[in-house]
Amino acid sequence: MNMPFVNFRPAQVMGAKEVYVSFYVLDPSCNKLKRLRVRCNRLKKRREKLHHANLVCAEINKKLY
Repeated sequence: MNMPFVNFRPAQVMGAKEVYVSFYVLDPSCNKLKRLRVRCNRLKKRREKLHHANLVCAEINKKLY
């Protein structure tokens, strides 16, 4: 069975208290997926945090694909 070559996992909005965008990309030095997080906690209201995180998530996914 041949596994397809995957060099990233799509970004997702995560977190309950701390809102962040999490995604995985291939690290060429070790040939493994590395987890990266973009935190969105500078805004005060949760709704604003989620809105900003969704915009960041969409932009990251567009660049990954």
